[in-house]
Amino acid sequence: MQFTVRFGRGAVARRWLVALCALLLPAPPLLAQVVVGTVRDRETRQPVQGAMVRLMAGTAPTGVLYLTGTDGHFNLEAPAAGRYTLAVERIGFASTTAGPVDLERGKTRRFDLDVATSPIRLEGLQVRGAKRRCNLEDDPGGETQLLWSEVRKALDAEQWTERKAGLAFELEQRTVILDASGRRVLDEQRRTTTAFGGNSMRTLSPAELAEKGYVHETKNATAYYGPDASVLLSDAFLATHCFSVVEGPRGEPGLIGLAFEPVSGRRVPDIQGVLWLERATARLERLEFEYSGLRLRPGHEQARGALHFTELSDGRWMVRDWNIRAPFLRVDHTFVGGQMRGRTVVGEVREQGSRVLSAKGPDVDWRAPDRGGGG
Repeated sequence: MQFTVRFGRGAVARRWLVALCALLLPAPPLLAQVVVGTVRDRETRQPVQGAMVRLMAGTAPTGVLYLTGTDGHFNLEAPAAGRYTLAVERIGFASTTAGPVDLERGKTRRFDLDVATSPIRLEGLQVRGAKRRCNLEDDPGGETQLLWSEVRKALDAEQWTERKAGLAFELEQRTVILDASGRRVLDEQRRTTTAFGGNSMRTLSPAELAEKGYVHETKNATAYYGPDASVLLSDAFLATHCFSVVEGPRGEPGLIGLAFEPVSGRRVPDIQGVLWLERATARLERLEFEYSGLRLRPGHEQARGALHFTELSDGRWMVRDWNIRAPFLRVDHTFVGGQMRGRTVVGEVREQGSRVLSAKGPDVDWRAPDRGGGG
């Protein structure tokens, strides 16, 4: 269908011209209400970096948040005029709330925040006797809730950095083909690229993963999906997984883990794993996961992945390295009793991943340790 407008002459044409000019004029800028300030240590009066400042409407989060850099500065644009409070979260420290802050339409208000240094202690946390929790709200103030709170802070910071920080990343993407045992490398390809959003794996929405699972099979291919920060933080993930506190892996007593597994009755391929934190600092070190619900598939024990996290020098966070490993199957045909029979076996194992070689920004110049520096 074609829609045609014909313009007349004289006064009619002039009226059309006036109307069109009015439509083309830029809309007046919306007046925003903003609160700015600096987060400072109450004792030293020094700026605090890596503090997540959240704008709260009463006790409900508005979704507006800001991660402070080396200067401790924050800038929050409220969705509407009104009374708000500010919540400050720091990894390894107790959270604080300040306010109220009254914001007028179109006005900017300064509100500095002084926070106490009350560290969270994980070193003495007892794992023995900790219960499995399928609803984290059932464990207020308990071990599981405490670890999840620290995990969430790091994931929030990583997600904010990816969306807002404007850092430039140099990435090395790799594909490795191994033999059926997963021990011997048959081929390896590496490619260097640049990015400005971070180093997250490409995945599906939390709702789709919860509904259809983390492994999707078609006639010609099988796709394995991993979790990123948005998936782990989602209500869909929390509703379909149970959590428990576990001791650090063998040889790493300085770690403590928040283990997760699918709730009973899940009928789609899912993931289970452990989020490992440093006991001394409560910082998230890595996520290790494997795929569940694949027991009937040969090589199911090869299907797994990992993400490693790093805090940058200005308090921002990134996924330093991620990988997913999965078996690729083939059908071997043999004659048995004069008949052709097929048997599904692991043909090879493939691993895909990406690691950060460098990350640069106004206050960041991070390089992977094997390239002459780091931190």
